[in-house]
Amino acid sequence: MGNRKSIASILLFAGSALCFFLPFVTVSCGGQKIFTFSGQQLATGTKITGPQVFGPPKTQRTDADPFAAVAGLCALAGIGLSLAGRKLAVAAAASGAVGAASLGVMASRMDAQIQHATEGIGQANLEVGFTLTLGLLIAAAAWNVYLVIRGRSEASSSGIAGDNSFASSGAGASPPVEVQAASNGSSSAGPDGQVEQAPSPADQADFGFCGDCGAKLKKASGFCGACGSRI
Repeated sequence: MGNRKSIASILLFAGSALCFFLPFVTVSCGGQKIFTFSGQQLATGTKITGPQVFGPPKTQRTDADPFAAVAGLCALAGIGLSLAGRKLAVAAAASGAVGAASLGVMASRMDAQIQHATEGIGQANLEVGFTLTLGLLIAAAAWNVYLVIRGRSEASSSGIAGDNSFASSGAGASPPVEVQAASNGSSSAGPDGQVEQAPSPADQADFGFCGDCGAKLKKASGFCGACGSRI
């Protein structure tokens, strides 16, 4: 798999981080929108100004939601892990999964918090920023899981290819021609270290002797190799 950067993972985490600046939650009362919080405001806390039945509007500070903060940190961490290379794909996948789970917990408790703060007259509605961020974090986690699986598959394939290469050059491979020749006794080393060719079976065959000069015949021929007489 190498340690190349995954552009897709970088873009998914960067997109989820940017979506924190979009509207995440809208607080409405009696069907009328009162406040709209972005993901960044939920993660860091913000000041809101609300109307009062009697007197001027009241400004108050809202605390940071810890689960929104965790999700934002996971998005930023995912960018860094993706820039570090695919060897950290497991950590990047975990970052995306934790961020998505944190947003899910935040959404499940947001409505109860709003009703408690507004004495039961307010209602929380999730906006497009929340949906996009959640979807991008899930996609980033899934993509990095895919990178991990593909990397292990490539490593396994490389290992099998290496074993086959070793086997082809190991005990099952045919020895060189020189080794075969030496093992069959077709050549031998002389006193001076030079290789001497052993006589072939044809040279060792017995063809008799010449009737005129008595020389040993070395091959099946019609004439003697020593005196030239016809056999």
